[in-house]
Amino acid sequence: MGFLKKIGHRIQKGRKFASRVSHGASIGLRKVGHTLAKVGGVGAKIANVLETIPDPRAKALGNLISSGSSLASSAGNISGKLSSGIEHARKGNIKSAMVDVSDARRQARERKFI
Repeated sequence: MGFLKKIGHRIQKGRKFASRVSHGASIGLRKVGHTLAKVGGVGAKIANVLETIPDPRAKALGNLISSGSSLASSAGNISGKLSSGIEHARKGNIKSAMVDVSDARRQARERKFI
C-alpha cells in the first residue's frame, strides 16, 4: 500500500503546483491587461492633442500614437479575457474557460495579432 500512497501524494502535489502556477499566470495577465488599457487611454488623449496642432508632422505623430494606443487597448482586453479563462479553468469551470479563451482568440484574430 505504501507505493500507491506515494503515487497519490505526488499527484496531489502536482495538482497543487499546477494550480499555483496557473494562478500566478492569471494574475500576471490581468495586471498586464490593466496596464495596457491605461497606456491605451493615455495614448488616445495624447494623440487627440497632437492631432489638433496644425503642423503635419504633429498630425502624423498623433495618428501613429492613436493606432498604437488602439492596439494597446485591444491587447489589454485580450489579456484580461485570457486571465479570466485561466481562472475559470483552475477552478474547474471548463465551459466558461473555453468561452473566455475563444473570445480572446476571436479578438486577436480580428486585430490580426495571430
